[in-house]
Amino acid sequence: MAKKKAKKSKPAKRKATKKTTGMRARIKCPMCKCSGMVSMPKKSCKSSCKCPGCKETIEADKCCILCDYSDKPCHGCKDKK
Repeated sequence: MAKKKAKKSKPAKRKATKKTTGMRARIKCPMCKCSGMVSMPKKSCKSSCKCPGCKETIEADKCCILCDYSDKPCHGCKDKK
């Protein structure tokens, strides 16, 4: 009697999902000039974050680090304009 060959199972198809990661901004470190992406909070300002290059803490001078060192203003400053 011949043995039946096991069928190879196909990987399950994944449904395409839309990623909702929120707004992101590019921050440039004032110390080492390295740049990296950070998430932008919707309801508050971001007062500090770690630089991806030198690992120093970037702190805000005026409103927040997004207004001081990023390519986009924070949501709070967008609403004021």
